Amino acid sequence: MTELELRRHFVETLAGYVGAKEGDERHRELIDLYNSLPVLPRGYQMTYTADWCVATAVAIGVKLGLEDIILPECSCTRQIAQYRALGRFMGDRNYVPQIADFIIYDWQDNGDPDHWGTVERVEGDRLTVIEGNMADKVDRRYLNIGDSRIYGYCLPDYASAASAAVRFEDVAEDAWYADAVSYCARQGLMLGTSESTFEPERSVTRAELAVVLQRLSQTQK
Repeated sequence: MTELELRRHFVETLAGYVGAKEGDERHRELIDLYNSLPVLPRGYQMTYTADWCVATAVAIGVKLGLEDIILPECSCTRQIAQYRALGRFMGDRNYVPQIADFIIYDWQDNGDPDHWGTVERVEGDRLTVIEGNMADKVDRRYLNIGDSRIYGYCLPDYASAASAAVRFEDVAEDAWYADAVSYCARQGLMLGTSESTFEPERSVTRAELAVVLQRLSQTQK
């Protein structure tokens, strides 16, 4: 998977939640995904009534096994600090983002970031952004590069995640389980039957399952 393919995959997965409303099944799924993080930031477990704009993007990262680059937080300020520490924050509102970059807003233009979205499309100086918690739902916003409400951008390292993706000859890239297979291989949970094969249709033995569970428990310590 190339970097561009990974960016598109992230955005397409997020787009599948457009229309989700606070309290409905898809919203609860996003919050549950966030809360499934092995270590919750600051030990804080999201509720179904908490502000969820940042958590929306993080939940998609969890769903796709991208926790290494979609940093875990549910606070705009704390999330920005994490990306800034990695040199992956852009504070220029005239910056031209790529799809799947994260856009941060400052509604009052007072230096206090207060909302989060994901860039879905860049057409000239026009942006399409998908946001969680936009009037209590997942929806799209349209604005121009340089808009005074833009605080900056956080830039996940999709290139490193794309190069780290593990692919097997017998796992089609468009298979529904392809990302899960790649994630398990990257985490060392399941290594395949050879360097190039995974045999996804093969039944797992009890001994193999025991090994996977042991490795999983070690990753959560």
